[in-house]
Amino acid sequence: MKINAINSYTINSYKTQKTIQPNKVLYTNNIDTVCFKSKKYITDLRQIPNITCACCGCETIQNTTIDKLLHSKIYYPADEALSILKKAGYFKRKEMSYTEQQAYNFCYTYSKLYEHEYIKDIFDKEHVKNLIKTFDKQTQNDIRKIELMTSSVYHNSKYMVEVLRPYKNIMHSAQKEVFELLEKESKKTPEKTFTEILSSPSIRKNNLYKLEKKQEMVFAEVEKIASKMDPKSYKIVLRRIRKAKIIFDKPNSEIQNKRTYVIDMFKKLEEQLPDNPLMLQILSKIYELPSSKNDANSFIIKYGTNNPNVIAERLLRDSAATIEHVKPKNRKNDNGENKISNYVVFCNSCNSERSQMPYSEFIKFHPDMPENSQKYLDIVIENINNGTLEGFDKYPHQIQKAIEDESDSKIILNFKTLNILDAIKNRTSKKAHS
Repeated sequence: MKINAINSYTINSYKTQKTIQPNKVLYTNNIDTVCFKSKKYITDLRQIPNITCACCGCETIQNTTIDKLLHSKIYYPADEALSILKKAGYFKRKEMSYTEQQAYNFCYTYSKLYEHEYIKDIFDKEHVKNLIKTFDKQTQNDIRKIELMTSSVYHNSKYMVEVLRPYKNIMHSAQKEVFELLEKESKKTPEKTFTEILSSPSIRKNNLYKLEKKQEMVFAEVEKIASKMDPKSYKIVLRRIRKAKIIFDKPNSEIQNKRTYVIDMFKKLEEQLPDNPLMLQILSKIYELPSSKNDANSFIIKYGTNNPNVIAERLLRDSAATIEHVKPKNRKNDNGENKISNYVVFCNSCNSERSQMPYSEFIKFHPDMPENSQKYLDIVIENINNGTLEGFDKYPHQIQKAIEDESDSKIILNFKTLNILDAIKNRTSKKAHS
């Protein structure tokens, strides 16, 4: 259990900047997966048990389940976190300003009032929110700083691995690979944290080398495809490749997401070279650039120096079930509506990748999407037929049409297994026994 020295929030007037290692580490012997009481009716597509992503076909997990796991198992309760910080030398009255003392007293009082609760859950209570607003701006800022400090207290790798292990099979392949590395290394050095493991010089150097090799292979393939173009177009593509390599090689670039930036560069290149059939091949190849969502080496380089709590969350969050608008809601001159007939479930990873790209284009990078969309719809229909999913009787027909339109008829879904009579019968039976 330590306060992260990397990427943790620093309060300048709290002069101690030490790593915290309490004498005793708390472990939980029996760690269960977080679950909710089963509901007789489901009214949100994301709540369907074992619902899969309509794009990649992977099983998803509810964001609320991830949040509950993080808040109850990963993050320390506010009262324990403040106690650990105080023992480590933080919050010395002689070193604190008046507003910092006020902030600490407030946090301490409410952490005791709501023992065993995570600080964000305490501060999200409406009456606590309103009380914070009564303080002056400086005290409010100091309260938020202490909130962030308590969120930076974390467990060692042995504990974290035990908590996350039940969710291993829901992790995407890249995240699962990272978790397996953490699992392996924590057996050797259980007291080390996720950050200490992933940021170790040997692991970081090895993963950076593999990541750079993968990037080089993609650019080599792009250059090979471009060599079949006319000389002028070939030179234009080569310039983009050189620029992309410079972007990836710059260690402290201001570009936050280099992969997305490079992909956008090549998308704009398509406008410069219209009607060139080889551009689609180049774009398909550029999409193979490793990202932290689909490549373990990239994940480790991007998140390996983060707070262990952040690493734990990143291992799960890409698998979260999200509502995907079939017709994007912010598409220029053609906005999609916020209604059930325009919703499908995508995992967080696929949803963020798609952005506003038409399915007719997106499917080129996800050729398994028609099969996975059918798999998704079959699960929805099964839950309609057994009476569990309420208010979605027209959904299969509506979503079939929406996806067909958005994909230019490249994705045609089948809803022949839908049986409304069974659905009505099963819902009536559930109500009779409720």
